[in-house]
Amino acid sequence: MHEKKLAESNMTETQRLMKQYGDALRRLKKAIQSQKPTRLAPELRQLDGDDMDLNAVVSYVAERRAGQSPDPAIYRRREMRQREVAVTLLADMSTSIMQHLPEGGGRLVDRVRAGVLLFAESMEEVGDTYSIAGFCSKYRDNVNYYTIKDFDDTFTEETRATIGGLSGRLATRMGAAIRHATARFEGIESRRRLLLLLSDGRPEDYDDGGDRRYLHEDTRMAVKEAVAKGVHPFCITVDTMANQYLPQIFGPGHYLVLDHINSLPNKLPEIYLRLRR
Repeated sequence: MHEKKLAESNMTETQRLMKQYGDALRRLKKAIQSQKPTRLAPELRQLDGDDMDLNAVVSYVAERRAGQSPDPAIYRRREMRQREVAVTLLADMSTSIMQHLPEGGGRLVDRVRAGVLLFAESMEEVGDTYSIAGFCSKYRDNVNYYTIKDFDDTFTEETRATIGGLSGRLATRMGAAIRHATARFEGIESRRRLLLLLSDGRPEDYDDGGDRRYLHEDTRMAVKEAVAKGVHPFCITVDTMANQYLPQIFGPGHYLVLDHINSLPNKLPEIYLRLRR
């Protein structure tokens, strides 16, 4: 596995996408604001607070009657806490994303860029810890992992420009990429850890000998290993044939096949918001 930095950058494309999907982004942000992932969590046995902690009061009275010196912490206080969710969006950056869509619909990479961009902008609104990465491969000993935004990175104009410059290259060795993305969750404190894999095809590489079974099984094992480490992979694909192989790799309910490629930019952040609940 080789970690690399993407050299491509295209702020002009980013600005075009922001303009094209501006209305969709505003709707997403409004939806996020209406369901902010916060909850009131009571803290018990406090020295001061909003309400009496009844169990603490009962204990206090009983101990006083017994001639003891009870703890005066008999209140409960509620304070707002964020849900603790961390997510990595891992994008398949193989050559196939450069394909042209039918009927003059542009290229698939245009939808990938828009989806990643809207995801990032939505995550900034949600406030969850997140990272964005891409991957491609050429043989088992040459898998490239591109960190576009790490968990601790600020989402900058430079990052936005990098997303606008995303392009495809080489092949799709998913198992190695999933293992590396899983390892990068180490040290990230969160109640729930999600790995969203965005793809347009099955696991393939130049050295698979035309036998898809090996890379399918390798990816299935990588998913299983991730779950064992507390990371939950979910695959989003635009491959209309994916129902033939994704159930065996990711398991029922852990993947989604998009019927319409054009829905990708809007669906990606929506899917995350649904999964994080």
